[in-house]
Amino acid sequence: FWILIETRSVFATGMVAGIYLVFTAAFGFWLGSIVDHNPKKLAMMGSSAVSAGFYTLSLAMVLLEPEGAFTDPYGGYLWVFVFLVMLGVIAGNIRSIALPTLVTVLIPEDRRDKANGLVGMVSGIGFLTTSVISGFLVAWGGMLATLVLALCLTLLAFVHLHFVRIDEKRAVAEPGVPEEPKRVDIRGTIAVIAAVPGLFALIFFATFNNFLGGIFMALLDAYGLSLVSVQVWGLLFGVLSTAFIASGLIIARTGLGKNPLRTLLLVNLTTWSVCCVFTIQPSIWLLAAGC
Repeated sequence: FWILIETRSVFATGMVAGIYLVFTAAFGFWLGSIVDHNPKKLAMMGSSAVSAGFYTLSLAMVLLEPEGAFTDPYGGYLWVFVFLVMLGVIAGNIRSIALPTLVTVLIPEDRRDKANGLVGMVSGIGFLTTSVISGFLVAWGGMLATLVLALCLTLLAFVHLHFVRIDEKRAVAEPGVPEEPKRVDIRGTIAVIAAVPGLFALIFFATFNNFLGGIFMALLDAYGLSLVSVQVWGLLFGVLSTAFIASGLIIARTGLGKNPLRTLLLVNLTTWSVCCVFTIQPSIWLLAAGC
């Protein structure tokens, strides 16, 4: 929403959402391959280091900004900046990919759904914290303050990971058998997916769902900031993120039931139904209830 405040352009927010989603799709196989072929701790530490590098370059661009460069939605300086920030964010996705695999590595199979519920709860706490902070931080110090905090926390995550011990048993190749090459194996990935009944259908379902997510990314900040101040918007998202925490706690306690796919479909039907009506009137209360 900093982009919207600077440029007053919904085109710009839509482009940011599009760049993020295209980058996520384009780098997905490669990032997954990095997690697959390396120790998870090393992959996550590398993720933090690369993110820190891109955030440092982004911070330098903010400090060296020519006057008014960030207010032009068609200016090259702005989009180089967005490109660098997005690369930092995408590098951070390695942690998101590695985390569920660590649940598989560390937690017995009959407790993994509940463990993933706790992961969701922690993610919700992070979302609450960053939502509230970002609203006030953007209003107070703009992107300079935001990047400084992001860089400090990214470095803190790197240091913390250094002291975390993960006993990860990795497969060792038998003598005389050549080790599998460390490359992006798209054909092998597709074969693995095809071997799991219904997984392709679930992926296409998620892809369709992501169209909705893309619309939210492009328009939600613009709509919300047309109704309230940036501080209130950040605070509102902080309050709403308690739903992530609550749902994580529920899943941690009850699991996903005997038919997780049915649960997923029912939740999505609810989501789609709400999205049909929650912006029918320009009301912040209706928007909050819908979210």
